[in-house]
Amino acid sequence: ERIAMQAEIYYTKAGFYSFITGHQGLATAYYETNIDVSTLAVPITVKYTFPAGKYSFFLNAGAEFDSNFDTTSSLYTEKVSGTTVDTYESEAVNIGKHQMGYVGGIGFVRNLGKLKFGTTLRYYQSAKVRTDPGYHWDLSRLSLSLIFRVR
Repeated sequence: ERIAMQAEIYYTKAGFYSFITGHQGLATAYYETNIDVSTLAVPITVKYTFPAGKYSFFLNAGAEFDSNFDTTSSLYTEKVSGTTVDTYESEAVNIGKHQMGYVGGIGFVRNLGKLKFGTTLRYYQSAKVRTDPGYHWDLSRLSLSLIFRVR
């Protein structure tokens, strides 16, 4: 009972926004970036528990498989030079549909008869998010989860 395999499935939605002003010669450039990603994640971990009476501490580590859907990635560029305004729209990044990463965490559970509750802190690091050659973009996240179980 100290070592167990643990599999989960969860949904996340993440977003990024940036607005930057820069200069290119005599022109002023405005860059607006919007990225939204919905992800269905499946972490599969090995969990090692240190039982200690009413409290149990545990460590877990393993792999996570993500499937991205409903992705939006846009870059709006506006260049102003005197009375001339040029506007462009393009994809900010090419987000891959699937990715894999590594996950690890620590947590505790408090036993109260048939009731168990606790928390876990977990860190995730993706192997690769963007699929364009010559460009590296990855994703990391830190999550805090609450555990509640009735037997």
